[in-house]
Amino acid sequence: LNSEDAKTQTALVSIIMLASASVVAVPCGVLSDKIGRLPLVNFSCALMAITYAGWCFSSELWQILAWSCLFGVANGCFISVEFAIGCDTLPDRDEHAAQALGVWGIAAFLGTTLGPVISGPVLFFLSDSDKPEHYSHLGFTVLLAIGAAFVLSSALALRRLSIRAPDAFDTKL
Repeated sequence: LNSEDAKTQTALVSIIMLASASVVAVPCGVLSDKIGRLPLVNFSCALMAITYAGWCFSSELWQILAWSCLFGVANGCFISVEFAIGCDTLPDRDEHAAQALGVWGIAAFLGTTLGPVISGPVLFFLSDSDKPEHYSHLGFTVLLAIGAAFVLSSALALRRLSIRAPDAFDTKL
């Protein structure tokens, strides 16, 4: 990849991931109402892990963009179904629903905080290169392997939840 075009290439990766996630989020939510939440969580987590591996072996921009599209699909599916799981597992309003949402928010915050806390040292210690403006491949490979382990762990953790079936006709607020 050309480091002179890094800003453009990074923007392309982000746009493709967001666009593909946007396309699948609603259909995956609807599908999870029909077939259940856990099959889609397992599918999306496996797909994200495969994508992380694919990025490790990509050397051309088109490969990175293709994996980015696939990651967007997996992430869009996961996020929409994760929100549905959160709603399914909330207690009734009178039974501390706001407190449960607070715990969910803290868990999400901690998850997004761990990324930079882990990735910074990994890249610092494992990405030494002859050129100071470049990272070596090893640091990113380890970082993507850690990401794959986290998404697979989240799928395993969510399998332990007791998720009640959604009721499409429940219109009470």
